Amino acid sequence: ENFRNNGFPVAGSFLGHMKGSLANFKVKRLVGQYSIQMKTTANDAIYTIKDVRLYNCAKDIYPFCATARATVMASEGDRLTDEDILALNAGKTVHLYFIENMQGVLLPDNKNKKKKIPSSIELIESGLADRCTYIEITADISTPAASYRDGKYRFYLGQNETTDFNIKRNT
Repeated sequence: ENFRNNGFPVAGSFLGHMKGSLANFKVKRLVGQYSIQMKTTANDAIYTIKDVRLYNCAKDIYPFCATARATVMASEGDRLTDEDILALNAGKTVHLYFIENMQGVLLPDNKNKKKKIPSSIELIESGLADRCTYIEITADISTPAASYRDGKYRFYLGQNETTDFNIKRNT
């Protein structure tokens, strides 16, 4: 679960090797990388990022399947370090890592990115939202009129903003 300290799981296949001959063995990461860069000012608001982490992360890996729909989940996954948070607030790009979780295109008719939310997914199958990986960003927000502490923003990951909940390995 802690890729930064323990390294990344990898897999590869080795077909057609003849005993005693030299061969190259190529491996692929079984995790994906999510890169984050944020603007911390917008429309007279200043955002101070305090925490960024992944939730509903896959715990099981299927290294020799083309795609894997996770069934064993960890409530929390990777999170940014304090050093990463400082870099993010300075406008730099930081990274989170995840195990592949191919839940599919769950909202095929959805056109509104604000509808890619747990209640929409739960209409399809009870408990399905708990198997879809999302990112949560906690920030303090200051505007000329008010300040807000510990505002939370959640985004389901996938191949698009509206319908897809597939997060792929080696990406």
